[in-house]
Amino acid sequence: MLRNNNKPDDNTEDIYETEGSFDPNNVLATFNKASDDEFTNDDDSDNERQDLIKPGQTSEIRGTSEADPSQDQWDSNTDQDANASQEEGPNDGDIENEEAEWEPDTETLEVLDDPVRMYLREIGRVKLLTSKDEQVLARNLEGQKYLNSIEKELQEQEGREAFPWESTAALLNRLVGATPLIMALAEYLGLPRDLNLSQIKENITLRSSIDGEVSLELLANIAESLEASEEDTYRQIVSLSLFTWILPASSLKITGDCLISELPEIMEQPGTYSSLLEENVGFRSNFRSIRGDGAKSQSHLTEANLRLVVSVAKK
Repeated sequence: MLRNNNKPDDNTEDIYETEGSFDPNNVLATFNKASDDEFTNDDDSDNERQDLIKPGQTSEIRGTSEADPSQDQWDSNTDQDANASQEEGPNDGDIENEEAEWEPDTETLEVLDDPVRMYLREIGRVKLLTSKDEQVLARNLEGQKYLNSIEKELQEQEGREAFPWESTAALLNRLVGATPLIMALAEYLGLPRDLNLSQIKENITLRSSIDGEVSLELLANIAESLEASEEDTYRQIVSLSLFTWILPASSLKITGDCLISELPEIMEQPGTYSSLLEENVGFRSNFRSIRGDGAKSQSHLTEANLRLVVSVAKK
């Protein structure tokens, strides 16, 4: 409740009660009068009035001509912060480097989204084949085909699928039939005429002459020795190269490392086929490996050919 400090005798009844009734206008008039008397009679009234004026209002009264030191300091700090932010921020070079780092990732995403680009990228990783690579792959394919042809022939004869030991016996019998050719080749190459079975499979001089490109001189000489045409002689040499290559090495445990001239007699012995039957599991593993190599060679050769086509198209 507000009191007039200069008139302590006034009480609440003088303020709120007039002739036994409450008049709001009288209350307001009394309050204003008390405030005016307080500021008028107080010695420090001027100072108090000055204190009631806010600092901001004082600045407005004084005018805008006077500079505010705190405002200047604020503006200075603002400029310093702006300069610091500009120094600490990324420059153009950093932005370009960042964009350059993202370019490979963007390219990768494009390749993954584009099946054609992805295929070209994958096929580009395949190495082009050398002449030697082509020969190895072709030989694996021809070996697989030759094995399939033997099994098909036996199936037609027996009316059922051939067992691996039966295919091995057929290969040994073909070796017997090629004895004249083997002796003619050995004589031409300066090797012993009667070679044993391990030499036929592993002799470097003999293998290089029949596994690779057959020379015309060799072909003509062997054809003359066999009294056969060069075309027929060539087919015999290719067939010899294939069936001696796919012949399981474990079959030599049964026949022994005999001479080629001794093999016909060994194949006529009754116990030879029984021994081959006992090695049936080993022969199956050997033939499975040949088929696997043939399938891998086919896939590799196809990819290499496609890689070559892409290389030519880019040029």
